[in-house]
Amino acid sequence: MKTPLLLLLCLALLPLAGCYREPVIEGQYADEYYLRHLDADLPVWVRGNRSSRSFIIFLHGGPGGSAMIDVLSRSLRDVTDAHPVVFYDQRLSGFAHGRRNLDQMSLDQMTEDLNQVIQFVEATYQPESIFLMGHSWGGYLGTAYLLDSLRQQRISGWIEVAGAHNFQLTWQAEIEYVTPIAQQRIAAGEDTAKWQSFLRWVEEHPEISSLEDLLYVNQHAHSVDGKPDTEAAYEFPATFWALTSPFPPTSSQALILEGLENLLLSPGFDAEMARIRTPALLLYGAYDAVVPKALAQHAWDHLGTPDADKRIFIMPQEGHSMWEIEPQLFAQQVRAFIEAYE
Repeated sequence: MKTPLLLLLCLALLPLAGCYREPVIEGQYADEYYLRHLDADLPVWVRGNRSSRSFIIFLHGGPGGSAMIDVLSRSLRDVTDAHPVVFYDQRLSGFAHGRRNLDQMSLDQMTEDLNQVIQFVEATYQPESIFLMGHSWGGYLGTAYLLDSLRQQRISGWIEVAGAHNFQLTWQAEIEYVTPIAQQRIAAGEDTAKWQSFLRWVEEHPEISSLEDLLYVNQHAHSVDGKPDTEAAYEFPATFWALTSPFPPTSSQALILEGLENLLLSPGFDAEMARIRTPALLLYGAYDAVVPKALAQHAWDHLGTPDADKRIFIMPQEGHSMWEIEPQLFAQQVRAFIEAYE
């Protein structure tokens, strides 16, 4: 009987699982929990400066991603050096455990889960202020949370990091970003067949009308994301850590996408965003093909936050990950915003 290649790879890597140990940093939290709520166990990791009373709740992307890569990466170290960051994996995502069915996959359920995390942080750490930081899909989830006026009162500031708060606009912005690059690749004779096929597809699909459509566009956006002459700079390869760690493959991204298909094809919160009055920092990347910087101005225009309390900053070197190339500049913007509103 042949041993599956994946099994052989896992067996080969397993002895390396002990090669990395997350460093213990004096004066910083290194707390880990599982928060049980409605048939789900959500992993919660708290990292960062114990002396700060301003906590950041980090909402990972996806949907169906994981905050683990950001916990382990040193690229957010300049943020956690100043403030505690609460990383958690959303329902059915990453290291979260529990029942796996589409009945659990709703925006209402995920915002309720977020509320439970915030209540847990309030009860456990008694922070003086709480900030939400939502990356990509996390930008949509955070926006949805803030639409509730009572929940909004618990949050001192909203940090949207390449946030996809309007999916239809996001998919259109992806096409507009990728199309000239496709034309340039064809002119240069690079992957001609691939990019000609993409341009034909765009002509034949004036609207994104299915999950397959949006995944097709998103795949091509990811393939050109980031500044062409700059390498990503995660200091620690957390993906390798995951491969060499004895954890069960708990993520259910295909199930999540199926359960949220109608949501992902929806226009977004344009009308409702006027109800959000929370101070806001809108951080987007100049070379982000996945959630292009056009979304920053859209958020500014639709948020009900007074102009004096919202700001846009375009990271000049970054693609979609936002903190890989210039982590110190990213942290500088976050820290200045928190200091203004904590």
